[in-house]
Order: sequence, then structure tokens, then C-alpha cells
Amino acid sequence: MSRARRPTLSLILSLAAAGMAAAAHSLGNFFAVLRVLGALYLVWQGVSLWRAGPRVAADDATSHEGHLWRNYGAGLLLMFGHVQAMLFYAALMPGFVDLATLAWADVGLLALMLVMVIGGVNTGYALLATRARHFLANERARRAIQRTAGALMFVAAALVATPV
Repeated sequence: MSRARRPTLSLILSLAAAGMAAAAHSLGNFFAVLRVLGALYLVWQGVSLWRAGPRVAADDATSHEGHLWRNYGAGLLLMFGHVQAMLFYAALMPGFVDLATLAWADVGLLALMLVMVIGGVNTGYALLATRARHFLANERARRAIQRTAGALMFVAAALVATPV
């Protein structure tokens, strides 16, 4: 973010915080009741997460590793349908590359570079997702995640219930 936009952003955030503080002050007791109800809801969510037994998904229903080309084609179609990514690259390219002087070989090289970068990042995501899937298949890991999430709900409830 440029330095010229920082004062504007901090001014907008300051005004938003002041507006929220004024709204909370003007609501008085209603805001206090709403805060307590929100804290109770977070405690209920924390207790539910803490007491829930881990649910491990069946491997047969989610196993698709044997269909590499079908999955690759589906991912490729998904990326072609990602309009925001296409607009991002269309807006970004003229800042780095003089499009008027590109030869066909340069276009091919750019396309190869983008495929390698985007493909590499998405391959990394896929590998991490595979590792996470194997980790989450473990019942002890699921229970630890649920208990951690429940504890974080308790912390959030305490922060919400604490008057500022």
C-alpha cells in the first residue's frame, strides 16, 4: 500500500471505530445485554466443540487419487472460470511487460512462466491438502483441533463479555 493511502485508511478506520463506540454508548443497556448474549453463545459453541466426538470421514467416499487426468481437467476448467484471476493478470501484465513489442516466442515464454508459477503454487496447495487430509483422518488430531477451537471460543467469550 502506498504511503499516500495510509493516512486516508487510518482516518477511515478511526472514524469507523468512533462511530461504533458512539453507537455502543448510545445503545446503553441494550448493548450490554447483547454483549452478554453473544458471550453466552460463544460459551455454548465452545462447550459443543469440547464435548463433541471426533467424526472421521470415510476414506472411500473422498478418495479420487486414481483419476489424475480427470481431476487435472476439472482444476483447469475451474481456473479458466476464475475471472478475478484473469482480470488480475490482465491488469498486472502491462506494468511489467511492454505488450506492443512482444513476439510470439515471448508470449509463449510468458505463458510457460505463468503456468509454472501458478501450477507450482497450486501443486503446493494440493500437497498440503493431502498432508492435512491424512492428519485430519487421525481421531486424536481431530479431538485436539476440536478442543483447541472450543478453548478459543471460551477466550473469545471472555473478551466479548469484558466491558471496555
